[in-house]
Amino acid sequence: ASVTVTPVSSVLPPGAPTIGIATPGNTQATIAFTPPLADGGSAITSYTASCNPGNITGNNIASPITVTGLTNGTAYTCSVSASNAVGTGPSSAGVAVTPLPALALVSVASRKTHGAAGDFDITIDNAVPISAAVTTESRGIGLGHTLVFQFNNPVTAAGSVSVIDSAAIPVGVATLSTAANNVMVTLTGIADNKRVTVTLTNVNSIVTPFSASIGFLVGDVNGTRSVNSSDISGVKARSGQPTDALNFKFDVNASGAINSSDISAVKARSGLTLAP
Repeated sequence: ASVTVTPVSSVLPPGAPTIGIATPGNTQATIAFTPPLADGGSAITSYTASCNPGNITGNNIASPITVTGLTNGTAYTCSVSASNAVGTGPSSAGVAVTPLPALALVSVASRKTHGAAGDFDITIDNAVPISAAVTTESRGIGLGHTLVFQFNNPVTAAGSVSVIDSAAIPVGVATLSTAANNVMVTLTGIADNKRVTVTLTNVNSIVTPFSASIGFLVGDVNGTRSVNSSDISGVKARSGQPTDALNFKFDVNASGAINSSDISAVKARSGLTLAP
């Protein structure tokens, strides 16, 4: 008697990779992962990332994989599988990602609410380093200093923020909020006559940081980084005026009107120069 025997290969498809972070881009997503613990007995030759809806795929021989052809604003779930000479193994767990248009910083401003008169912004020159001729915020801290970072496209994730002084020491407390294309940073615990650099990271999961440096010097209504007779005379000349878009810098206490309180605040700081 004879028996037909079919040998069974000991080589199997690879195990499932371990999914990592998905970084959104403009009509694309970059998927990070770690290789499976088991290659099935044969070297892994490629990895495939699949994003759904649409089963849109990308390939690479290592992490990460960039999947192109996605639709901006659409929420995708992406997973990764590994292949060897035998076949393709099971997929990893999924990771969520929403592609977005390229993000660029348009402007940064220091914003205060002047009572019933509303909000008024001082535009910050974010190209100036902290040690140079930074833009100054001449109004009192009140409930906090608010810096508005405006971007060219909608912000879906504010990321994280750091605030350091001119000695690179963390200062104050910063909280984040978003609205449309803006990230608002509210700073508390910042002393007067202080320079700081505020840096946002991971906005919309983009690693590139966005920074702006500013000096806080109450009474420097002329933006010279010092408080002097010109500032005092400027406030005096506008005393009695309601705050508007032309005179808001002289409303030092952001009350909505320029009065003796503002004059007193500037006089009290006369002779101060923004600390290096």
